[in-house]
Amino acid sequence: MKSKKNFSKSSKSSDSKTSVHKKTNKSEWPVRSPKTSKIPDSKPSNRGKFGNNKSSAKSSTLPISDDVRPPYRERKTEGLAKSERAIKRRRVSFYTPTTFKGAQSKGEEAQLAEGTVQRIALEILNTFEETHDRIDHLLQQGIHKNMKLLEAREKGNLSKTVLNIIRWKLKIDYIISKSLKRDAESLDTTLKSSYRLATFNVVWMNKSAEKSISLSDFAIPKVFGKHKETVRDFIKFLNKAKKDIPYPNPKKNLVNALSITYSHPVWLVEKWIAIYGDEAVTKLCEFNNAEPALTLRFNSIKATKKDVMANLEREGFQVSGCRHAVNGFNVFGQGEIFSTQSFKDGAFEIQDESSQLFAAWCDPQPNHTVIDACAGAGGKSLYFSAAMNNKGKILATDTNPRALEKLRKRSTRSGSTNIEIVDLHAAETAEVWNGKADKVIIDAPCSGLGVLARNPDIKWRFDPQSFSTLAAEQITLLNYFARFVKDGGEMIYGTCTLNPDENENIIRHFLAADTRFKMKVDHHGNFMPFIDSNGFFYIKPFEHKLSGFFGCKLIRK
Repeated sequence: MKSKKNFSKSSKSSDSKTSVHKKTNKSEWPVRSPKTSKIPDSKPSNRGKFGNNKSSAKSSTLPISDDVRPPYRERKTEGLAKSERAIKRRRVSFYTPTTFKGAQSKGEEAQLAEGTVQRIALEILNTFEETHDRIDHLLQQGIHKNMKLLEAREKGNLSKTVLNIIRWKLKIDYIISKSLKRDAESLDTTLKSSYRLATFNVVWMNKSAEKSISLSDFAIPKVFGKHKETVRDFIKFLNKAKKDIPYPNPKKNLVNALSITYSHPVWLVEKWIAIYGDEAVTKLCEFNNAEPALTLRFNSIKATKKDVMANLEREGFQVSGCRHAVNGFNVFGQGEIFSTQSFKDGAFEIQDESSQLFAAWCDPQPNHTVIDACAGAGGKSLYFSAAMNNKGKILATDTNPRALEKLRKRSTRSGSTNIEIVDLHAAETAEVWNGKADKVIIDAPCSGLGVLARNPDIKWRFDPQSFSTLAAEQITLLNYFARFVKDGGEMIYGTCTLNPDENENIIRHFLAADTRFKMKVDHHGNFMPFIDSNGFFYIKPFEHKLSGFFGCKLIRK
């Protein structure tokens, strides 16, 4: 932002000529003659805001002898170039902007920061609508691209804005459609995203019409300037009508009412009602729409839980222990968790509480050989490493080389030395480890319907026609990795979904085909709250108020 500039006003004599003093040495200036001891009356000086004196319009007419007249030269300003006229002076400012150059105050910089968040959010929403890429990846790209413009607070606000609009997308579109009396999906991509952003500001954030219009004007790019007036009118209307918008009656159509009210696709609501019933699905949808806390797991290889929590509190975060995971705690605050010294030292990892509980339930021992069959970026491998006191051996494998590279970096930071990245899909490597593993953990690719609170975009990206493809892949993984389990060892299957066709039905299908394995039904008492009547490890959001997770232990006879 360019700072405003004040222009100094030159004094003019009665004949419209401007006096400009020559540069002279102090010794050249004459001293007032005793003959002119009487100083003529003059108007009081008009001192400007920043101390600029404004001389009177008329010069003194009293005679001044040549020996007391300061040397000067006269020139006309007519026809002169602008650079030769009165000198332009910048407004004096004592505020030093931290991010936005040219900001004249902290308040002005805060407004620019808020508007910038809205502009980046609109760009991310547009990209998601066009590509349907993972929203967490789009957020990372948006933050990285605008790193110099975003402080920790703005990064948090950006994530909150984007994730909530994606979370409530169906309900937001319903409001837009009712307001415009046309289907929101039929709108141009940028206009649709602008409406969504404006609706979120007016209805969810309860911002005034004036504030929402200001943010909308800032966010919409100049090339789409034609949309600005349209969105302004929409905001004015919505601000008045938002309390009068009619919503579907659950008594007439429960599925449609739950779908719109809680912003879940119809096919998913129908599927869950058939499995869990009306009341459970209502609680499940409510859980999915709540903003989850950031959950961490302390790394016992590097630090104690008490020390990690104390260090984060000193860095300005609020922390509280998890309800069930003994190694976990939740973190609140606007700081950048990845910039903390504790993170750089490898003292903690980010890991959902349900994922921590599943990893603890797997119960790897220090003398075990453990295969993490779908290791990904290594969250569970790192948990196993700490649980095994950095002893034994963990073989991490995955078909995604980029994810394994992240695991390599994370294991170095965390001090885990018992993790070995291998390709167990290669015939030679697979032959070496056949029948050698005490535990094989398969955290299988799945629909992710248990983690919609953290990944709301899954609701809109997942195609229900993909269930059969996923089930086939899951069966293939069980069949392939069964060879690595030694006699008496365990193959542990897990997913983060709430779909029986990817969970218990997969297990039944596998056991019917492979009689070498049997299901384990006896579990440690600490995990009994998460064991269902059939002996499955099952975390259900509407019961446990945690992200959904499924697990089953299969023992090789």
